[in-house]
Amino acid sequence: MDIHDGLQSATIASSREILFEYFQHTHADAGMPVPLEVDDLDDELRHECLQPAAVYRAPSMFVLAYDSGELIGCAGLRTIEPCTAELTRLYVRKAHRGGRGAELADYIIDQARESGASSIVLSVLSNRTHARKLYANLGFRELPTTAAGDDFVDMCMALPPRS
Repeated sequence: MDIHDGLQSATIASSREILFEYFQHTHADAGMPVPLEVDDLDDELRHECLQPAAVYRAPSMFVLAYDSGELIGCAGLRTIEPCTAELTRLYVRKAHRGGRGAELADYIIDQARESGASSIVLSVLSNRTHARKLYANLGFRELPTTAAGDDFVDMCMALPPRS
């Protein structure tokens, strides 16, 4: 698997494509109507889909995963406080799963640690059992959530600082 910066002019169209695909799957998993086009997304998600470089400005990042030149996944990293980063938009297309999500997550976690993050957090739908298992295997632990009213967040997890 090859990992590339998703915010370069040569990759931005692929970033938009896979973000929209991710949002479609997230809507379906949340039991919400699946958007048929980007304009069907709410303002925040539409902005992220159309302008990922604005959302993932350095020190944040958005990466794309490729296998033999084929786009297979993505992941984002947002700096939310000086020592806290958020792993977000981790997604691997179904036909390419089986270790690729862990590999992509490890890459993002390494990047977060290298940028000085001592804590890494994420949010996940509780019905995404495979994702929750992946995160638990990576060392993430469940946190109480305060995301009342957020259709896409019903479980938060954190990776404790390295000892």
